[in-house]
Amino acid sequence: METDFIKRIFLFVITGGVILGILWAAYVSRSFWDLLFIFVTSVTIFAYLVFRGERSFLKIGFIIVVGFLIGFARFNLVDTHLDQEFVFYKGGQVSVEGTISKDPEERLGRVEYVVDDVVFTDADILFPQKILVRGERIPKFSYGDRVLWQGTLEFPEKFTTDTGRIFDYENYLKKDGITLVLSFARGTYVEEGNRNFIKSILYNIKHSYIEHIDRVVRVPESILVAGLLLGERGSFSNELTNDFRRVGLIHIVVLSGYNIAIISEYTLAVLRKKLRKNVALLCAALFIVLFALMVGGGATVVRASIMGLLVLLARSGSRRYNITRALTFALLLMIIWNPLVLLYDVSFHLSFLATVALIYVAPLVEKFFIKVPEKFGIREVVVATISTQIFVLPYLIYRMGEVSLIAPIVNVLVLPVIPLTMLFAFLVGFTGVFSTFISYIFSFVLTPLLSYIIFMTEFFAKLPLASIVLPEVSFICVLIMYGILLYGIWYIKQKPLLVSTKDKVETFEVIEYQIIKAGRADP
Repeated sequence: METDFIKRIFLFVITGGVILGILWAAYVSRSFWDLLFIFVTSVTIFAYLVFRGERSFLKIGFIIVVGFLIGFARFNLVDTHLDQEFVFYKGGQVSVEGTISKDPEERLGRVEYVVDDVVFTDADILFPQKILVRGERIPKFSYGDRVLWQGTLEFPEKFTTDTGRIFDYENYLKKDGITLVLSFARGTYVEEGNRNFIKSILYNIKHSYIEHIDRVVRVPESILVAGLLLGERGSFSNELTNDFRRVGLIHIVVLSGYNIAIISEYTLAVLRKKLRKNVALLCAALFIVLFALMVGGGATVVRASIMGLLVLLARSGSRRYNITRALTFALLLMIIWNPLVLLYDVSFHLSFLATVALIYVAPLVEKFFIKVPEKFGIREVVVATISTQIFVLPYLIYRMGEVSLIAPIVNVLVLPVIPLTMLFAFLVGFTGVFSTFISYIFSFVLTPLLSYIIFMTEFFAKLPLASIVLPEVSFICVLIMYGILLYGIWYIKQKPLLVSTKDKVETFEVIEYQIIKAGRADP
């Protein structure tokens, strides 16, 4: 019995230990002597527990310490500091040579390149980290090109946003291994560098899609397609970007788990109307995988896709305990692979919170919307939107400061058309490879959908008090807000909403009991 208990909690305990190790290394101390002190103290406590015969606590403590050491060591390996010899070049004109390691991203008036295998050619010094290069639009280079750059070397620094929040730009770039920025850079092609064959194919597919969509869809609808389908926001105007943010729709044009998790839910809602449940789940999962491949399969997309697939696992009727384990295991893999995402990756945080909301909060919220029609998946859209908006709200207040008051309304009006829009965007790009005429036919359906999204965004963004900027709050306040939320969730679960029998709708507790009775869930 004791062994079974340890097995059941092992994953959760070691994940907690890894998180503690990362937090300790980040905010308390990285000293080897401090770590040695913790280790000696742990051994002493373990010896005392052995003497008392407390084997369960001994095993749990041992697992925590192992996780702590893994998190501590991994963070110190990943979070490297900039060598002081490069500080000398700050603010000066330098020449560096390096290989473009990911697909370039267009921004207003410039192109941004992530460059590794960097050499400072003036002093023939090898730079161990990556550099973000902000180059001119012409000439434009491609993934895998080795380029000689000349520009102004800068150190990324924190800055204050329009909402009064401090944006930690240094650590935002560091989580991706970038520690320096080269601005106003001019490049000269040198040769073809190290290039991953699979990445090259994926990036070529993405560029082909954008090219075919631009050919048959006008601006600004074509810009929205690139953002919606591929996460490309380089050509977005500041005004349009701000409009999406004001109405709470910015998540549909960024590659984060916030939108992929929701889209997976809506895709499933649409497919389940026509297909059997298991077939619909398989199609929705395939949709997510194809989406990840199409946008290049970067780290952000992979994390977001994992979260989206977990939502599908929850919808498949799997045991609640198994879903929790799967979510915890995904979290453990992500933070061991890159501990910095736990601290600095807002996209990862939103991915996790949105997934938790869809898996655990949505079934409880649904009890309050039983009279909303299920046709076209409207109820599921409303429930998913309300659940995620509620659960990410405290974090958005803390991180962003700007809260959209009309986000639930706009999301309910716009999100039902997102799966259909993405489907026709996919078809326009895919058929454009074979026939421009067929691509035009699909664009006749796609363009009105895109125009509808843009119209609703611009219309609601102009309304007074569409969004408000809240005063800065401390992290303690965020914890208190989430404490209240969790208590509310617990209270709702303990006090089921009674439903009239004439509606022929069973409460969540009855459904859950039936699932347990059928042997598909843990009591």
